[in-house]
Amino acid sequence: MICKWIRVRHCIAAVLTWAFCSGLAAQGSRPISLFDAQRWQQLQAQADELLAKGDYARSEAVARDALAAGVAGFGQADPNVAAAHSTLGAAQLRNNKLPAAEASFRQALAIYERHLGPEHEFAGAMLNNLGLVQERQGNFTDAELLLRRALAIALALGAAFSEKTGLAELKKADRDGAFTFKR
Repeated sequence: MICKWIRVRHCIAAVLTWAFCSGLAAQGSRPISLFDAQRWQQLQAQADELLAKGDYARSEAVARDALAAGVAGFGQADPNVAAAHSTLGAAQLRNNKLPAAEASFRQALAIYERHLGPEHEFAGAMLNNLGLVQERQGNFTDAELLLRRALAIALALGAAFSEKTGLAELKKADRDGAFTFKR
């Protein structure tokens, strides 16, 4: 599920980068130079690529650089920065740094909800990721609440479900009347 959002994020990032560089930035964001936007985009793509290849430690380091570049260029509360938080959280999750991953996903969720709305698919993706973190920490009640919120968003958007996500388990639980996580 996380890899699917990586590809979608690259498309959104390209559009947002163009908008910001063209001076069409949303309220609260600031335009940055094309060079800075390209640098952020390169770092973000590199972190995503390393994540997809399974090089989680290097992905985390590059994601931190992308986050710093995004904050410096776009400002703290920009959707591009949310994408960087999301990538960093994914690397931290894979490195089993669960509290750090949770903080990164919560930051991304807050930004996405503020800029895109609480029912946007990116907010749903962050809720799903937070649910997975909670499940790994053994906080099953919190995980269920987060994953049910993500499921509601996915259902409202007509999203397909992957057997690799917590969302698929919730869809099955809704049919069967029992909620379980795979181990």
